[in-house]
Amino acid sequence: MSSLGWGGLSVLLLLLLLDRASPTFISLNHGMRVMKGSSAFLSEDDLKFAIPKGEKDACKVEVVMNEPITQRVGKLMPQVFDCHFLPNEVRYVHNGCPILDEDTVKLRLYRFTETDTFTETFTLRVYLMEPDCNIIRMSSNVLEVSEFYGLSRAIDKNLLRFDYERTAGLECTVRLDPLRTRLPAHGQMVVVEPRPEGPRGDQPHSFFPQSRQEEFLGPGE
Repeated sequence: MSSLGWGGLSVLLLLLLLDRASPTFISLNHGMRVMKGSSAFLSEDDLKFAIPKGEKDACKVEVVMNEPITQRVGKLMPQVFDCHFLPNEVRYVHNGCPILDEDTVKLRLYRFTETDTFTETFTLRVYLMEPDCNIIRMSSNVLEVSEFYGLSRAIDKNLLRFDYERTAGLECTVRLDPLRTRLPAHGQMVVVEPRPEGPRGDQPHSFFPQSRQEEFLGPGE
Protein backbone atom coordinates (compact mmCIF):
# COMPACT_ATOMS: atom_id res chain seq x y z
CA MET A 1 0.00 0.00 0.00
CA SER A 2 1.31 3.44 -0.89
CA SER A 3 2.35 5.97 1.73
CA LEU A 4 -0.62 8.14 0.76
CA GLY A 5 -2.99 5.25 1.38
CA TRP A 6 -1.49 4.52 4.78
CA GLY A 7 -1.67 8.20 5.66
CA GLY A 8 -5.35 8.39 4.76
CA LEU A 9 -6.08 5.26 6.79
CA SER A 10 -4.24 6.70 9.79
CA VAL A 11 -6.27 9.90 9.64
CA LEU A 12 -9.49 7.89 9.44
CA LEU A 13 -8.54 5.78 12.44
CA LEU A 14 -7.59 8.88 14.40
CA LEU A 15 -10.97 10.49 13.67
CA LEU A 16 -12.80 7.33 14.74
CA LEU A 17 -10.83 7.18 17.98
CA LEU A 18 -11.52 10.84 18.74
CA ASP A 19 -15.22 10.33 18.09
CA ARG A 20 -15.35 7.35 20.43
CA ALA A 21 -13.33 9.18 23.08
CA SER A 22 -15.74 12.15 23.15
CA PRO A 23 -19.24 10.81 23.83
CA THR A 24 -22.13 13.22 23.93
CA PHE A 25 -24.32 13.73 26.96
CA ILE A 26 -27.24 14.86 24.78
CA SER A 27 -29.86 12.27 23.96
CA LEU A 28 -32.41 14.62 22.35
CA ASN A 29 -32.16 18.13 20.91
CA HIS A 30 -35.19 19.00 18.79
CA GLY A 31 -35.15 22.71 19.57
CA MET A 32 -38.11 24.65 20.92
CA ARG A 33 -40.97 26.63 19.41
CA VAL A 34 -41.92 30.08 20.66
CA MET A 35 -44.55 32.53 19.48
CA LYS A 36 -43.11 35.87 18.40
CA GLY A 37 -43.56 38.45 21.13
CA SER A 38 -44.21 35.76 23.72
CA SER A 39 -42.33 33.20 25.82
CA ALA A 40 -42.28 29.43 26.22
CA PHE A 41 -40.84 26.96 28.71
CA LEU A 42 -38.23 24.39 27.72
CA SER A 43 -39.38 20.79 28.11
CA GLU A 44 -37.83 17.34 27.88
CA ASP A 45 -39.53 16.96 24.51
CA ASP A 46 -37.25 19.77 23.30
CA LEU A 47 -33.97 18.97 25.05
CA LYS A 48 -32.96 15.94 27.09
CA PHE A 49 -29.66 14.65 28.43
CA ALA A 50 -28.43 11.07 28.71
CA ILE A 51 -27.78 11.34 32.42
CA PRO A 52 -29.84 9.18 34.78
CA LYS A 53 -31.76 10.96 37.48
CA GLY A 54 -30.76 10.42 41.07
CA GLU A 55 -27.02 10.20 40.45
CA LYS A 56 -24.84 11.99 42.97
CA ASP A 57 -22.73 13.48 40.17
CA ALA A 58 -23.80 17.05 39.48
CA CYS A 59 -24.78 18.22 36.01
CA LYS A 60 -25.40 21.86 35.10
CA VAL A 61 -26.13 23.77 31.90
CA GLU A 62 -24.89 27.32 31.33
CA VAL A 63 -26.21 29.78 28.75
CA VAL A 64 -23.16 31.19 26.96
CA MET A 65 -23.57 34.95 26.81
CA ASN A 66 -22.02 37.65 24.60
CA GLU A 67 -22.10 35.51 21.47
CA PRO A 68 -22.80 37.79 18.47
CA ILE A 69 -24.83 35.29 16.44
CA THR A 70 -26.87 33.83 19.31
CA GLN A 71 -29.88 35.12 21.24
CA ARG A 72 -30.38 37.89 18.69
CA VAL A 73 -34.10 38.40 19.29
CA GLY A 74 -34.66 36.77 22.66
CA LYS A 75 -33.12 35.33 25.80
CA LEU A 76 -33.02 31.96 27.53
CA MET A 77 -33.21 32.18 31.32
CA PRO A 78 -31.98 31.45 33.94
CA GLN A 79 -28.36 31.57 32.86
CA VAL A 80 -27.51 28.39 34.80
CA PHE A 81 -29.91 25.50 35.35
CA ASP A 82 -29.85 21.82 36.23
CA CYS A 83 -29.67 19.15 33.53
CA HIS A 84 -32.87 17.68 34.98
CA PHE A 85 -34.73 20.98 34.82
CA LEU A 86 -38.35 21.27 35.90
CA PRO A 87 -41.19 21.83 33.37
CA ASN A 88 -41.68 25.51 34.30
CA GLU A 89 -38.08 26.38 35.15
CA VAL A 90 -36.29 27.32 31.91
CA ARG A 91 -37.93 29.60 29.39
CA TYR A 92 -37.12 31.59 26.26
CA VAL A 93 -38.49 35.14 26.07
CA HIS A 94 -38.87 36.69 22.61
CA ASN A 95 -38.46 40.46 22.39
CA GLY A 96 -41.11 40.96 19.69
CA CYS A 97 -38.86 41.50 16.66
CA PRO A 98 -40.83 40.22 13.62
CA ILE A 99 -37.87 39.97 11.22
CA LEU A 100 -36.24 36.65 12.14
CA ASP A 101 -38.01 33.29 12.10
CA GLU A 102 -35.30 31.44 14.01
CA ASP A 103 -32.88 32.10 16.84
CA THR A 104 -29.98 30.15 18.33
CA VAL A 105 -28.88 29.73 21.95
CA LYS A 106 -25.38 28.51 22.75
CA LEU A 107 -25.23 26.22 25.78
CA ARG A 108 -22.42 24.56 27.70
CA LEU A 109 -22.97 21.43 29.78
CA TYR A 110 -20.87 20.69 32.87
CA ARG A 111 -20.74 17.15 34.25
CA PHE A 112 -19.00 16.98 37.61
CA THR A 113 -17.81 13.64 39.00
CA GLU A 114 -15.69 12.85 42.04
CA THR A 115 -12.55 12.81 39.93
CA ASP A 116 -13.21 14.70 36.68
CA THR A 117 -15.16 17.51 35.08
CA PHE A 118 -16.58 17.04 31.58
CA THR A 119 -17.86 19.84 29.37
CA GLU A 120 -19.82 19.86 26.13
CA THR A 121 -20.83 22.90 24.10
CA PHE A 122 -23.85 22.77 21.80
CA THR A 123 -26.59 24.96 20.36
CA LEU A 124 -30.33 24.98 20.88
CA ARG A 125 -32.48 26.14 17.99
CA VAL A 126 -35.49 28.32 18.69
CA TYR A 127 -38.17 28.28 15.99
CA LEU A 128 -40.17 31.51 16.08
CA MET A 129 -43.81 31.07 15.13
CA GLU A 130 -46.25 33.70 13.98
CA PRO A 131 -48.60 34.61 16.85
CA ASP A 132 -52.35 34.25 16.81
CA CYS A 133 -53.39 37.79 15.96
CA ASN A 134 -57.13 37.32 15.86
CA ILE A 135 -57.63 40.21 18.30
CA ILE A 136 -55.69 42.65 16.10
CA ARG A 137 -57.74 44.47 13.50
CA MET A 138 -55.76 46.53 11.02
CA SER A 139 -57.24 48.59 8.22
CA SER A 140 -55.82 48.88 4.72
CA ASN A 141 -54.82 52.49 5.36
CA VAL A 142 -51.17 53.36 5.84
CA LEU A 143 -49.37 56.06 7.76
CA GLU A 144 -47.67 58.62 5.55
CA VAL A 145 -45.09 61.27 6.43
CA SER A 146 -44.90 63.95 3.76
CA GLU A 147 -41.53 65.45 4.74
CA PHE A 148 -38.40 64.91 6.81
CA TYR A 149 -38.99 65.38 10.54
CA GLY A 150 -42.69 65.50 9.80
CA LEU A 151 -45.54 63.81 11.62
CA SER A 152 -48.00 61.27 10.36
CA ARG A 153 -51.63 61.27 11.23
CA ALA A 154 -52.54 59.90 14.64
CA ILE A 155 -52.89 56.16 15.11
CA ASP A 156 -56.53 55.74 16.04
CA LYS A 157 -59.21 53.10 15.81
CA ASN A 158 -59.60 53.78 12.10
CA LEU A 159 -56.09 52.39 11.60
CA LEU A 160 -55.67 49.89 14.41
CA ARG A 161 -57.94 48.42 17.02
CA PHE A 162 -58.02 45.43 19.32
CA ASP A 163 -61.11 43.26 19.33
CA TYR A 164 -61.38 41.33 22.58
CA GLU A 165 -63.87 40.82 25.36
CA ARG A 166 -63.38 43.61 27.87
CA THR A 167 -63.86 42.25 31.35
CA ALA A 168 -62.92 43.47 34.79
CA GLY A 169 -59.32 42.76 35.70
CA LEU A 170 -58.24 42.21 32.08
CA GLU A 171 -55.55 44.55 30.77
CA CYS A 172 -54.38 45.01 27.20
CA THR A 173 -51.20 47.00 26.65
CA VAL A 174 -48.95 47.68 23.67
CA ARG A 175 -45.22 47.81 24.34
CA LEU A 176 -42.49 49.24 22.12
CA ASP A 177 -38.91 48.01 22.42
CA PRO A 178 -36.84 50.00 19.89
CA LEU A 179 -33.52 49.27 21.60
CA ARG A 180 -33.78 45.55 20.92
CA THR A 181 -35.93 45.42 17.79
CA ARG A 182 -34.41 48.47 16.06
CA LEU A 183 -37.94 49.38 14.99
CA PRO A 184 -39.17 51.81 13.79
CA ALA A 185 -36.10 51.88 11.54
CA HIS A 186 -36.43 55.41 10.14
CA GLY A 187 -38.31 57.36 12.79
CA GLN A 188 -39.81 57.15 16.22
CA MET A 189 -43.17 56.97 17.90
CA VAL A 190 -44.18 60.16 19.67
CA VAL A 191 -47.09 61.13 21.87
CA VAL A 192 -48.79 64.32 20.75
CA GLU A 193 -50.96 66.32 23.11
CA PRO A 194 -54.57 66.27 21.89
CA ARG A 195 -55.93 69.52 20.57
CA PRO A 196 -58.48 71.21 22.85
CA GLU A 197 -61.98 70.92 21.56
CA GLY A 198 -63.80 74.14 20.69
CA PRO A 199 -67.13 75.08 22.28
CA ARG A 200 -70.11 73.13 21.06
CA GLY A 201 -73.07 74.81 19.48
CA ASP A 202 -75.28 74.17 22.50
CA GLN A 203 -72.86 75.89 24.90
CA PRO A 204 -73.41 79.65 25.60
CA HIS A 205 -70.53 81.94 24.70
CA SER A 206 -69.37 84.61 27.14
CA PHE A 207 -69.64 88.22 26.06
CA PHE A 208 -66.19 88.93 27.46
CA PRO A 209 -62.92 87.05 26.97
CA GLN A 210 -61.33 85.32 29.95
CA SER A 211 -58.96 88.24 30.70
CA ARG A 212 -61.86 90.73 30.89
CA GLN A 213 -63.81 88.41 33.21
CA GLU A 214 -60.87 88.28 35.62
CA GLU A 215 -60.75 92.09 35.68
CA PHE A 216 -64.41 92.31 36.70
CA LEU A 217 -64.31 89.45 39.19
CA GLY A 218 -60.97 90.33 40.72
CA PRO A 219 -58.19 87.88 41.55
CA GLY A 220 -59.17 84.76 43.46
CA GLU A 221 -62.92 85.20 42.92
